[in-house]
Amino acid sequence: MGFSAMDKSHRQYETPSRFLLLPPEIRLQVYRHLLSSTCLTHGQRPITRISTKHKLMKPAPNSLAILRSCRSINREIGSFWIGQVLFAFERVHDLLEKLSSVPRGVVEQIRHIRVGSQPILLLPPPDYRNKVLVKLVWALKLLPGLRLGTLTVLGDYGPEVAYITIDGLVNYGNEWRELRYITGDSRMLGFRRVQFYHQILYARKPQPSTWSRVMAERDGVDSGAAVAIYRSTQANTPGTVINPQNRQRFEQELQPGESVESFGVGEDPELMHEDNARKELLVIVRRGEHAKIIEDTTVPFHKDDIRQVFGVMTWPEIKERYDWQPSDSEDEVGSEEEQGLVEYDSYVDVNEYTIMPLD
Repeated sequence: MGFSAMDKSHRQYETPSRFLLLPPEIRLQVYRHLLSSTCLTHGQRPITRISTKHKLMKPAPNSLAILRSCRSINREIGSFWIGQVLFAFERVHDLLEKLSSVPRGVVEQIRHIRVGSQPILLLPPPDYRNKVLVKLVWALKLLPGLRLGTLTVLGDYGPEVAYITIDGLVNYGNEWRELRYITGDSRMLGFRRVQFYHQILYARKPQPSTWSRVMAERDGVDSGAAVAIYRSTQANTPGTVINPQNRQRFEQELQPGESVESFGVGEDPELMHEDNARKELLVIVRRGEHAKIIEDTTVPFHKDDIRQVFGVMTWPEIKERYDWQPSDSEDEVGSEEEQGLVEYDSYVDVNEYTIMPLD
């Protein structure tokens, strides 16, 4: 950005702006404060949880107005804004659509992302048999160079999917320093084990102890890697769990005679109770001090990694071969504009979020 050379560049021009006469260090603080309070929202948001209608979310028109204020400020900020603002995507599909179309150099500068957890269902062409479910942890690997400071994920697609989404990120995610995973209720840690015949489809383990052990194995016991779970103290009050004053630490422990294998076979009656279930959860996962967060493409892919199927194909190339289906029912492209279902994102705090409530 060259803030150290700002004064020299501005001496070439006479300007009545008092702001540009401030020391460059002060201007940098102003830019950082303004941009870190800016959220750029993209994608389709369902009207209700059971609705097939969506509204198209867009950033507020004045989100980056400072870049248009004058040429000197625009030149001074340069690409600095990319690493300061929060890029918010309603769905995994929206994230891939937006970021796969920009140069890798831009992706490498992004530091803060928020995204929904709904996987993408890829329907195969006639000569293929199997469908492909693109979970968030594998979708991120389709964006080479991504290295986030914070990744915020909204567990917005049912407790079982929410659990396996964060479990995948903890075990195999490499693109972030800190993960903040938020669910609109407590069911993610309370659902009963789901089996189909003798195959376990969804199972949970005591948390955060299990995830803590995983991070210690990945980054080292003394690396500073840590996992903490917080639960809102207020039911039916969206947005409260991000406020330290409205949450408390939460931990699950094995009961006498219980093993990890038998844990979660039945539902947790306290967490699944109608009143108690409606309390938000926040899971914070921090990588170790020296953890490498850029994806290592030299190691063999995990068996569930979608690159086992697609290899080095990009998201646009994958879409050419598969039909994507991000939800059970999807409106036709462009229908939001035609029906007037477009909303410009408005917020007071950049950390505000929307998760569809329980039915």
